[in-house]
Amino acid sequence: ITPADATFHDSLHTASIAAPAGTTIYYTTDGTTPTTASRVYQSPILITETTTVKAVALDANGDLSGVTTAVFTVSAAP
Repeated sequence: ITPADATFHDSLHTASIAAPAGTTIYYTTDGTTPTTASRVYQSPILITETTTVKAVALDANGDLSGVTTAVFTVSAAP
């Protein structure tokens, strides 16, 4: 998940998730653990408030990766 954990002073950013070709990425934005029933990642995720993004990748063999987590914090301007 890119960027990794980050703090922003405004409220409009995107997060991207990368995985090897042939994998399907599933993600959540509410801090819950993603499963194959979660949303499928297709384009950058819009971050407008403090958000915990978690993602897993399902490979062509049906193996699910471990969970990757990034926390995006939106705070008041310094």
